[in-house]
Parts: sequence; C-alpha cells; structure tokens
Amino acid sequence: MDDDELIAAMAGGDDTALRELFARHAPWLAARLMYVEDRTVTEVAGRTGVPEGTVKSRAHRVRQLMRAVLRQPVRDGGGR
Repeated sequence: MDDDELIAAMAGGDDTALRELFARHAPWLAARLMYVEDRTVTEVAGRTGVPEGTVKSRAHRVRQLMRAVLRQPVRDGGGR
C-alpha cells in the first residue's frame, strides 16, 4: 500500500494501517496524533503498538526539528 491508501485505511479505523504508516513516518505521525488530533501518549502508543517512551522520544525529535526550522531567518523569495 502507498501512503494515501494507508491513510484511507487508517481513517476507517484500521490500526494495522496506522502501524505501517507509523513505521514509515514515525516522528511526524506521533506529532500529528499528539498535537493535531490531541491524542494522549497512551492513546498513540496503544494504536501504534510502540512503547510510550518511544512515542515521547519521537514527538520530542519533531519538536527539535521544528524549533530549528523556526529559528532560521526568513529568506526573501522575491518573485517580482
């Protein structure tokens, strides 16, 4: 299955699809489930089949990446 098919299956409640997608994009999916869908660490761990500590470390990794991106100076894209 490609990512779009996995997302569609996940939306239908297929936790197997969620686990596959989580394995491919673990840090970003952990952050999405926690910060966009407002899921608890326990909920994310239960649905993805990984320990709570792993969910926490993946979410932390995304926060670090986002912090680094947000600290970068804004580049003038020009366009005119």
